[in-house]
Amino acid sequence: MTIGQPLSIAVLVTTFNRVDVTERGLRSLLAQDALEGGEIDLSIWILDDGSHDGTASMARALDPRITVLDGDGTSYWAGGMGRAQRAAMPTRPDLYLWFNDDVVLDSTALRTLLDTRASLLAQGVHDPVVSGATRTVEGELYTGGLRHAPASSFRFNGIRLPPLDDSARPCDVVHGNALLVSGPLLEEIDPFDGRFRHAFGDWDFGQRASERGSSCWIAPGYVGIGFPNPLAPYKRSDVALPARLRDIVSIKQLKPRYYWRYCARNFGIRAPLVFLRPFIATVTLGARTKLGVAGRFGR
Repeated sequence: MTIGQPLSIAVLVTTFNRVDVTERGLRSLLAQDALEGGEIDLSIWILDDGSHDGTASMARALDPRITVLDGDGTSYWAGGMGRAQRAAMPTRPDLYLWFNDDVVLDSTALRTLLDTRASLLAQGVHDPVVSGATRTVEGELYTGGLRHAPASSFRFNGIRLPPLDDSARPCDVVHGNALLVSGPLLEEIDPFDGRFRHAFGDWDFGQRASERGSSCWIAPGYVGIGFPNPLAPYKRSDVALPARLRDIVSIKQLKPRYYWRYCARNFGIRAPLVFLRPFIATVTLGARTKLGVAGRFGR
């Protein structure tokens, strides 16, 4: 950031076939209190992955700061974020904001993320990655950050951490629903380099950032409302085993190629057991449900 110049923030978004949801999320982003006064130069870079419900045309018409790239339905979340990032990089933004289009941000969300980052920098924290926690409509924790599960559990998904009320909370893993990252750090690590197509890009990024001397934090309080997806079929005992297996290996769940890559990068010698755990849990789910022990295996 040049002295006297606005702070430049490039927002990265992937969209697909939920025009009303996307419009609601983008409007909440554009209505941020922090954008008043001209101190922030905001640009929004959207990869629309082949929507046929008017999402792309809606976004283009919504605001001149929005650039929409057209996909063909094969990018998925991480692939789409990567294309959006590569399009934004020539503008050399000071910060990137990852944004899930189904999040409805509170009007103070961006200011909270910026103030949290500024406070951490003032405390001597090097180039912090700041995640904004989201709540459900019932007020329960949805996304934000996690700490690693105990090594003995062989779980890949960690333990969700609620935000603190008045201070940032350190975490090991971040969600990409509302995530503030410095331009140089994101471009150095390049989390959307093709290693992941849909899931794991955000979780992997936070851990790689920590390896490079940065650290991950959850901003105080909640920054908006998130809307949880229905329980995945592979986690449901009322779904037949063949359907559970088809679901767990799909690209939106634990497609083995990408899931193994995540495990191998982040779990060392425990990686094979961490990798196998959810597949074993899926196969044995029906029997464990009948025995009343379904919850003990966890995923």
